[in-house]
Amino acid sequence: MKRLSCLVIICAVSVPAAAVDWDIRPRVYAAETYTDNLRLTEDDKDGEFVSEITPGIEINAGTQRFEFDADVAVQNIFYVDESDENATNIFGHVDLKSELVRNWLFLDAGVSSSQVNATVEGPRSRDNLNPNGNRADVVSYSVSPYVRHSFQNYVTLYSRLTAQKVDYSNPGSSNVSDAELYSGLLSLNSGAYFNQTRWGLSYYKSKDDVREIEEGTRKRESLNAYVDRVINRTVTFLVRAGETRNDISGIEEGTDGNYWSAGFRWTPSSKFYMEALSGSNDKQAAIHYEPSDRVSFDLGWQDREVGVVIGDSWHAEAIRDLGNSRLYFRYSDEVTNTQRLSTSTLAPEDYLSPALIAALPPSLIDLLFDDLNVFTLVNQEFRRKRAELGYEFETSRYKWDARIFAEDRESFTTTLDADRAYGLDFTHIYRFQDENRLTTGFYWDRIKDQLTSREADYYNLYAGYTFVLSRDAEVTTGFRVNNRDGDLGREYNENRVFISFLKYF
Repeated sequence: MKRLSCLVIICAVSVPAAAVDWDIRPRVYAAETYTDNLRLTEDDKDGEFVSEITPGIEINAGTQRFEFDADVAVQNIFYVDESDENATNIFGHVDLKSELVRNWLFLDAGVSSSQVNATVEGPRSRDNLNPNGNRADVVSYSVSPYVRHSFQNYVTLYSRLTAQKVDYSNPGSSNVSDAELYSGLLSLNSGAYFNQTRWGLSYYKSKDDVREIEEGTRKRESLNAYVDRVINRTVTFLVRAGETRNDISGIEEGTDGNYWSAGFRWTPSSKFYMEALSGSNDKQAAIHYEPSDRVSFDLGWQDREVGVVIGDSWHAEAIRDLGNSRLYFRYSDEVTNTQRLSTSTLAPEDYLSPALIAALPPSLIDLLFDDLNVFTLVNQEFRRKRAELGYEFETSRYKWDARIFAEDRESFTTTLDADRAYGLDFTHIYRFQDENRLTTGFYWDRIKDQLTSREADYYNLYAGYTFVLSRDAEVTTGFRVNNRDGDLGREYNENRVFISFLKYF
């Protein structure tokens, strides 16, 4: 909380108050919940009444050179019979973007705080109401100054330094450790003057210091260059070259070295191109199709024998945006770790109760589809392959959100508790003429340990009816079912009913 408060204060005093239009919205959320299985046990279930009082605040501000966005809440949980489990949780984020020197120096900074599930085998919950010992507090914060400047139309300079820190508290039985993450990027790219021969050069270096483990420092370093020479209106000659050096536990030293490739890009129209290159330690191909501003498709393949991602890898993204509906598909393949993933925005489901989810304004419901952490928090590097297909549709009365995902993780050192997950989630909102609304949702995933063949199914069903009392106040009542079956962790079933009140000031 101190870090969140400090960043708010720093950002607030960094720009003259008269120059910024501040939008500040305090709120309070209160709820009463009854659960028939407080600790998510298979047998000997304990029913309990749980009270929540969560004050929060949203702050937004901006000028042409300054953007500030904050949403912070303090959740206070009280149990009738299990008062020893009373708890306070802090969740939210503070983000700053600022142009310190016009057209030269910029600054990004941020802090986030949340609670997530720590292990696969422990009980999984989508909020903090179940005191089961499997919730980890995660605080991540970062500072990233960067330089971006174009020297007339000759060359563009981009240089960024990033320092990040991730702290884990009460991580349960997981072996995850705090970490400090540093990275630097320097790039030069040709400007419009070089319209026939475009070129670029970039240097990247990163260092991850992971505490309390052997070989806890991970280093990556790469130098990359490209040249694109236009031959005629439809054909461009391409050259790619680079060198990589890495020091990561479990990744062979033989993956260090040089690469180069050459090939062609064919661009028959402004809406389509395809390219292919081949050479030493590197092969790659790509297709881009964008028939309109609302439809785009990108597919990329690479087979590289040096670097961190070795062998075949694919990347894809397809988007169809028609205004009131949006269909998308994404596929990614990367080598990463828990600490770096934790520096991304964490899922609201990890720290919001279904009561609060159902009570949120419709404009915030899309936050439901951030990633729910279904894997154990670990220190190992792993190769992560993830595919996601989603659909969104909204009218004045309806809002539909659906997503299907699949993810594989492969560790380079020891086996993971689970290495494959796939599932789906779905949310529907119906708005009545009196502005009241009905929110229903379903979430399911299956997580598997392919080494031991153990697996578990987890599903969550919830529904809430919201009575809009005024423009800034509403009451929601509803229920939730939380269930897990399988032999990867204990089985359990939980049923909840709740009533909540949300008021903005």
